[in-house]
Amino acid sequence: MHLLAGACIPECSCRTSCPIPVDSLQNRCCRSRVCIRRPNFFTLREWSPRPVPPAKTGAAPISPRTIEVPAPEDATESAIRFYAARVKHDPEDTRSQNALAEYYLQRVRETGNEDHLPLALEAARASLTAVMAERNIGGLSALAHAEFSNHSFAAARDHALQLLRSLRTRASRMRSWAMPN
Repeated sequence: MHLLAGACIPECSCRTSCPIPVDSLQNRCCRSRVCIRRPNFFTLREWSPRPVPPAKTGAAPISPRTIEVPAPEDATESAIRFYAARVKHDPEDTRSQNALAEYYLQRVRETGNEDHLPLALEAARASLTAVMAERNIGGLSALAHAEFSNHSFAAARDHALQLLRSLRTRASRMRSWAMPN
């Protein structure tokens, strides 16, 4: 289990360029078994390995700090595709239905396009159709959230109150199981 390799970190007392990796289990740098390595966020962020020589094909060198992270819209869209496929495979998977409803709402927030609101409502209602509301708190929460986002405030309030009653009932049952008579 090596944390850093190729060079000592800036706080290292030996200040050498080390070909031996840092031993993270012993909390010491590579060559000098005396100096103590104290990694923190700033140390690891400032540390950079030796530059990689460019490939002969003329391509730019790959920096270890360059990581391609998908845009939030792409991540949301891929999550929607993933959960939609799971729901298509198993329509009674309430967790996937609830997650799909929340990702549809996330997509509405990201794009400002309200075309996904009916899909969120449909996914939340399908979740509550599969499992009744008393046992499907996630579905009830997703439905209240989707109705609130759709400006159906009275329905959202009613479902939120139903959610609170379900949570109180569940909490009282948990207390009764924990404390025998």
